[in-house]
Amino acid sequence: GTEIPLPAGVGLYDFSFVNFGEPGLFLVAFDERGHVLVYSKGTVIWKSVERYQGGETEVVLPVANADKGDLKVKIKGKILALDIDGDGKDEIILPRNIGGTLFGWAKASELHTLGWTGARLEQEWEIKDIPGAVLDLQATASGKGPTQILTLVGSSGGLFKKKSVQLMVYSGRQRE
Repeated sequence: GTEIPLPAGVGLYDFSFVNFGEPGLFLVAFDERGHVLVYSKGTVIWKSVERYQGGETEVVLPVANADKGDLKVKIKGKILALDIDGDGKDEIILPRNIGGTLFGWAKASELHTLGWTGARLEQEWEIKDIPGAVLDLQATASGKGPTQILTLVGSSGGLFKKKSVQLMVYSGRQRE
């Protein structure tokens, strides 16, 4: 396929192309500290003050030369681009994990939906009090009705509780 140049520092799994209803696609990515960056034609045009730390997921990819071992890739979080409200412009859905522990996942998390104003991303709505770290997410917005957000949520466990992962489904804003 066609080669896609990515700005320096943008990881393979840390970005999404987004249609904000303006000419051309924008690239939305995480930086190394969890800030959200919006790129237009390879140039940063906006950076979030807030940090959106997703559940760091590690993927092991086998490499051709077995002597060097497997390649481990860390995915910082996931940026979903989806037209939630049916206006022809994508919104961004991303997780924010809260209260990380030294040896485990975050104790709680939130999902944030951001919309483009023409100059910046602003929060439109959020889902709070998710009981664990959002490790992965997917969303569907089809027809009329709310967007379904499927989240893979991990709980670190503790002295009397085992580490667990569960699928949780949330309803987003009603489509107009």
